[in-house]
Amino acid sequence: MHIVWTIDAVARLIPSALSCLACLWLFLRYFIARSRSIGFTMIFVLAMSDFIFSASFLLTTLVEKIDPQIYFPLFFVSIHFSIYWASGIAFLVYKSLKDVNFNSRKSFCFVFIVTFALAAFSSLL
Repeated sequence: MHIVWTIDAVARLIPSALSCLACLWLFLRYFIARSRSIGFTMIFVLAMSDFIFSASFLLTTLVEKIDPQIYFPLFFVSIHFSIYWASGIAFLVYKSLKDVNFNSRKSFCFVFIVTFALAAFSSLL
């Protein structure tokens, strides 16, 4: 495997590697935690999406030939999911502040399913 170290490759490699390391640290902290709040779970899901996105950038930089049938779906679903999930987090925070009887677990599952479906659908377009 021969990597050409251009400025473009380094500019993609360093932030992606740092992002993957930060996500791995969050994963570790999440699994070690004795109690997991709904906020921490929302951040964990966002970190998973960011990890997939950053790892896809690392793969395209480090691996010369990667199958587009694997790369493109992962790349587009993860970027769309990150954008939609950030909106979902904002919605869940808004609802929790506005409604006293807010069921965070039920709403979390609903927003997650809707977000994933929207990400998958918009990636196909």
